[in-house]
Amino acid sequence: MSAVHVSHVSYSYSSAVSVIGDASFDLGPGWTGLVGANGAGKSTLLSLLSGNHPPDTGSITIVPAGSLPVLCEQRVDDLTAAIERFAVLWDRDAVRLRARLGLEVADLERWPTLSPGERKRWQIGAALAATPDVLLLDEPTNHLDLPCIERLQTALRDYPGAILIVTHDNDLAESVTTTKWVIGRSQGLTVEDG
Repeated sequence: MSAVHVSHVSYSYSSAVSVIGDASFDLGPGWTGLVGANGAGKSTLLSLLSGNHPPDTGSITIVPAGSLPVLCEQRVDDLTAAIERFAVLWDRDAVRLRARLGLEVADLERWPTLSPGERKRWQIGAALAATPDVLLLDEPTNHLDLPCIERLQTALRDYPGAILIVTHDNDLAESVTTTKWVIGRSQGLTVEDG
């Protein structure tokens, strides 16, 4: 069973500004929503969990050992190697995933003209095709209209691992998450089961 164990993690961008302070929690299988005001540390927490930044103090342990969470950032500018790998996969799972997300391989030839919503679906499809144990999604519904959000939810439902979603989309959070984490500068990280 995949899990992330965070113990007394702190992180700051400078000695004067602490973003994450003494956070301890476990992230296991299922859907967890992370909410908080802009600047509260949501994206920073995802960056720590994905291994992009080491914590100043404390530890982050990933189970199974050696696996790293896959992070889908808000930015969708780049046609990444992961997206290109996903586009050339022709096994049943990849073909079905592209169909669920409404993706056409030929569209990658015009990447610069794809909408941010189309790019986001490619980004998330590539992450799911990598079958990570832990998937971190930063504002996955940005730039998506309602039919595309529904496609996204359908594609994510089959994912068996742990998902942490940073979102301002309350409908998405209410419909798919079982636990809600609230992060704030003054109160730190609190967990609400829902």
